[in-house]
Amino acid sequence: MNIKMRRNYSVGLPVLAAICLGVMLAGTTGIRAASPLVLPGLPPNFKMEVYADALNTPRFLSFSPEGDLYAADIASGNVATMPDRNHDGKADDIITFASGFASPNNVAFHNGSAYVGELGAIWRLTDTNGDLVADKKSVVIGNLPANGRHKTKTVEFGPDGKLYINVGSFNDDGPETAGRATIWQYNADGTGGHVFSRGLRNTVGFAWSPVTGQMWGVDNGADDIGRNLPPDELNALVDGGNYGYPFCIGNRQPNPRLPGGDCAGTLPPAVTFPAHAAPLGMTFYTGWSFPSTYWGGVFAAQHSIQYADQRGIVFVPFKDGKPSGSPQTFVSTGDTWLGLAVDPYDGSLFASRDRTGTIYKISYTGPTPTPVPPAGPAPTAVPGKPAPKPADQMPGLSRCFQQTGTCLRGAFLNYWFTYGGVSQFGLPVTGELTEKLGDGKTYTVQYTERARFEWHPENRGKESQVLLGRLGADLAAPRANETPFKPAPPCGSCNLLYFEQTHHAIGAELQSYWQQNGGIPVFGYPLSEAFDEKSPTDGKTYLVQYFERNLLEYHPENKGTQYEVLLGLLGVQTYQGRYGGRP
Repeated sequence: MNIKMRRNYSVGLPVLAAICLGVMLAGTTGIRAASPLVLPGLPPNFKMEVYADALNTPRFLSFSPEGDLYAADIASGNVATMPDRNHDGKADDIITFASGFASPNNVAFHNGSAYVGELGAIWRLTDTNGDLVADKKSVVIGNLPANGRHKTKTVEFGPDGKLYINVGSFNDDGPETAGRATIWQYNADGTGGHVFSRGLRNTVGFAWSPVTGQMWGVDNGADDIGRNLPPDELNALVDGGNYGYPFCIGNRQPNPRLPGGDCAGTLPPAVTFPAHAAPLGMTFYTGWSFPSTYWGGVFAAQHSIQYADQRGIVFVPFKDGKPSGSPQTFVSTGDTWLGLAVDPYDGSLFASRDRTGTIYKISYTGPTPTPVPPAGPAPTAVPGKPAPKPADQMPGLSRCFQQTGTCLRGAFLNYWFTYGGVSQFGLPVTGELTEKLGDGKTYTVQYTERARFEWHPENRGKESQVLLGRLGADLAAPRANETPFKPAPPCGSCNLLYFEQTHHAIGAELQSYWQQNGGIPVFGYPLSEAFDEKSPTDGKTYLVQYFERNLLEYHPENKGTQYEVLLGLLGVQTYQGRYGGRP
């Protein structure tokens, strides 16, 4: 069958399977024009503008892999998407993506679907025809606690591909039933659930550091112990960790209302917030348009119910993946801030105020970061081949890998971390290089084991600012006259994805992997049929298929495991072909 895409993707959301279903709900709402604001506590050279202001009670914010902003509206029961397709800094419209939820809290994205956390369940939704309206909806996890003091559910996916949700405490400050005051971990399909971390009164906001992959969460302490107790917390969340609630508060101190608790084996907070500040939304700053002091740190939205002076957006600096200072005021207005998200393409910070139904965009207006010259010795040249030319380092936070002695930075790191990391692209094997590509223009590129990242400054702020090199197409071009690479007619009874653009169908053994791990944005269109070929890596014969940006290998010896389909090492192979020798 043919796949109809909603956009001319060059990078973005994994391809959604074309399933013909009735539209569940559609709707649009007008919005007012963006307007700049000057607010107390906003640092110099920052501006804040209204991005959208016609929502009811927006909770958490998130960007889809295509770059569209989503918000869960807890009062209306809707999930809204607010695209900015002309990149003018304000929402083009507010579209009802889905409705009918019981107090939805957030939206997360995984393998081409959106996941929504509501009071008693986690839902999976799919937009199959690209109109920004979900038309497939199913419960992934049901029968979650929906009563007591803390009912909302946040759903997120970690870099391990696992699904994580919070289950808040039933009480304000008292013994809990099993499973409450926890973070749970599940397989992506909702199976295999177990308590990941416990002793967390209400960790609504959590996220993973792109530098280390460590999970972090903000926890809200009890309301009734006192004006200055207990402090709210930022915790490094680990499997099996006990963070003390309700018997311990702060740095493993006994709760004065519940004496007798053993706090010695609990984990202390990495950072504390003032009592009753109520940090809810949190996000790592993964952009690079803010000054370097913000790179890799955490923004947290304080939503204090009791104390207006504690409401605002604060920033916690990080260094080498760990907190390096106390919370600093970033925005202080006396308003209840809630959801936070970083635009993955221009690095601006988005924030929601649930009581006004308004979403703001915060941008930096100061000078752009100064380019950093290449670090370390130049790559070794091979006789008869062009010498690799190091490029200036990409601005932004960095993550370095001992295995290869190389680092990913800024937009390249954000792309690598967002779209699959090691399992998708492998480790980086070079630093930033300068290369002239097929269009005759020179770009900054970086090779990983399985891909080549390309920085396109002409597309800065758009989904296409980082592109994957068409490495599969480079290898396939000289083989156009070989049978597997010649156009093939569709098979009407095979139920395979067939593309008129290239006249090839994806092999049955490879189709699910292609769909669930990136589709067109990551792999591109198929350039061959699936066929048997000897691997240049180990000399063994595998079923393979070439795509514009990579090739897939089917390994029946790994059937039923995550290694059943593997990507070719085209980054390494392309580097060797261009420069000689291994990178």
